[in-house]
Amino acid sequence: MQTTIRHICGHTETVQLRGPADERERAVRKLTSRPCRECETARRVRADKAAGLTGSDKQIAWAADIRADVTARIEEVKARSAAAGPETEMVDLALSRLAAITDADWWIDHQSAQQAMQAMLTDDEIADFRRRAQSV
Repeated sequence: MQTTIRHICGHTETVQLRGPADERERAVRKLTSRPCRECETARRVRADKAAGLTGSDKQIAWAADIRADVTARIEEVKARSAAAGPETEMVDLALSRLAAITDADWWIDHQSAQQAMQAMLTDDEIADFRRRAQSV
């Protein structure tokens, strides 16, 4: 069933809703309580620019999602590590360096947590962390 939604930003959008009437009504309430996709994207771009990301609006929106995903994955690695030690030090160092990267292009080019970690740490630093982890 096609339904016209008026979002809280005032924009309207026609959406296709399926399912029982109560689910469609719930979907309408949810959609009307949010800004439209265009306004939400613009809000996120403004927030990400304020947070320091640079690039085109499209790059910033994409890079912000990548940065959030990569950072969350690296934080998961840190949480899984047994205790404070060389591995968590390595992750903390990488995270602090990643926090300083504001170029949206860089984030788009380094979409995986592994790529981002490898780009942040030198081979010597990784070897040093591994040596220290083996001696613990």
